[in-house]
Amino acid sequence: MKRLLILILLIVSFACWGANDSRITQIRREYKNIDRHVKDLSHRTYDFDWTDAGTEVEIFKDNYGTIKLIKAGYYVESAKTYMRYYFKDKSLIFAFMEYWRYTIDTVSPGYSLAGVKPTHDYFYFSNNKLILWKGDQKNDTMCCWRLRSDTTMPSEILSDVNMILDSTYSR
Repeated sequence: MKRLLILILLIVSFACWGANDSRITQIRREYKNIDRHVKDLSHRTYDFDWTDAGTEVEIFKDNYGTIKLIKAGYYVESAKTYMRYYFKDKSLIFAFMEYWRYTIDTVSPGYSLAGVKPTHDYFYFSNNKLILWKGDQKNDTMCCWRLRSDTTMPSEILSDVNMILDSTYSR
């Protein structure tokens, strides 16, 4: 009986890993394809005062007006965050975050950013649900039942995307 339970657990583990792995592979293919063809997409830039030092958003659409990519830069006095949101069939499939936190005084004359390194995080979505979060601000988690539900970053990403879309449609 014990061996049967272990066998079932192993089968479920590999099935979960395989299902996520094939979706991740497909998402990677999709966002790399968008990056390859970004020059062919129409785009528009928006400036917002959502942060201390401003927010810049650039939206890229295909010939049918469907959003494929949103680039956003969020700037504050002590940090900056660059986000790239990728879409397929009007749904978020991938988000990339590059976060620069300054450990120096950026206001004083003669400051240098030498030695400041960004952190990178990668968010994979399916049906508007996070399926994988990898990167510097989260321990790698690949299997579906181990994904922590108490993290707020995925919901913040979806909230930011909705805020961007709502704000740009009204302009």
